[in-house]
Amino acid sequence: MTRIPPSVAAPIYTQPSDWLVNASHAILNSTQSLPKKAEKLIVSAKPGQALSVAERVQNFFAHKLSWLGGRIFDYDFHEFPKLSKLKISEPPMGALFLILYPFTVGPRLYRAYERGKKNNDYREMGDVLRRDLTAITIFLFMLKPLVNTVCRLREKTIGVSLTKMNQEAGRTTFDALKYTDFSKNYHVANADVLESLIRYARPNGYTGEHGILKAARNLHDGGLAKTKTGSSKLSEMITAFQEKLGALVGAVDRSAPQAEVNKLKHQAFDALEKMDTIRAKAIQAAEEGGSAQALGALKNIPEYKGFLAKFARRNRMFLDVGSFLAVCVMIGWFPVWFNDVWNNVQYRKKKAEANANAPAFNAAEAYQSLKQSSRLSGRFINA
Repeated sequence: MTRIPPSVAAPIYTQPSDWLVNASHAILNSTQSLPKKAEKLIVSAKPGQALSVAERVQNFFAHKLSWLGGRIFDYDFHEFPKLSKLKISEPPMGALFLILYPFTVGPRLYRAYERGKKNNDYREMGDVLRRDLTAITIFLFMLKPLVNTVCRLREKTIGVSLTKMNQEAGRTTFDALKYTDFSKNYHVANADVLESLIRYARPNGYTGEHGILKAARNLHDGGLAKTKTGSSKLSEMITAFQEKLGALVGAVDRSAPQAEVNKLKHQAFDALEKMDTIRAKAIQAAEEGGSAQALGALKNIPEYKGFLAKFARRNRMFLDVGSFLAVCVMIGWFPVWFNDVWNNVQYRKKKAEANANAPAFNAAEAYQSLKQSSRLSGRFINA
């Protein structure tokens, strides 16, 4: 697992909470090294010698600690350049687990206990456990599986992988790619990377149009050609890149000779590189010439080599927002519904027990009781 440097991972916040945020991220970054520290405890057997029982036990716990550290202390972040370069972090599962369970449920349970002492009724403690534990569990453990599921469904429609396959203990699972994975793996750094993305960035079993072609259709010059000092060179180069990319994808799909693929991939990458070169020169010319209109158009265009990463991030972001809203609805509705169902079941159960323990109605005994009470009141009527 790659450790995120504090200078990169720490998000931008405003005073007065900077010191608290920086301290929290320092702790989170220190936990990133836990798996590596645990791996150092693993003992390797010497040639011709078996591990002792103590060493095997040590290896067992070291492997488990490394796995646990990688799972609960891993976190991701995403930067929003148009929002003052705001960075939103996804906290590690372990931190959320420690914060939400003991430090949220505990105080609420204590307050319910204090209120229950006043009238010797502690039923609210059960309500707190059912509502809060259910809501926190949904928040912690439902969001990630939901995101993984919708990413698997979405990637089959856009033609670009949004998940990665894991094989552990004979099981195959899929996890959603992180935003940092998109920036690192889907950035077209050279012609070889471009070919590799065409071959391997497509989801398994997907037979439709390659997602890289869909991403390329979103490329534009930001309206530069329509400005007073603009040029149509960038727009023309974008069109050329789209055509060369289509030819390259076609060659890969039909298993063309590698020499043909190499020629096409270099042509496509050269066009992509020229697009970034033209963009950089246009920005410099607009800054020197004072063309605010052209500069505004160009600054809305990110680096063209990251066009596929941007396409994947955008699709993943909408899924994250939708999944988060779905979990919020579940948190607001399901715990209350579950608590009401539980209370109704308990009420019916106690009512049935009360009816079962109540004495059976005896008409003769009831008549004699009524007759006796009437005599005592002097209002007996001879039947």
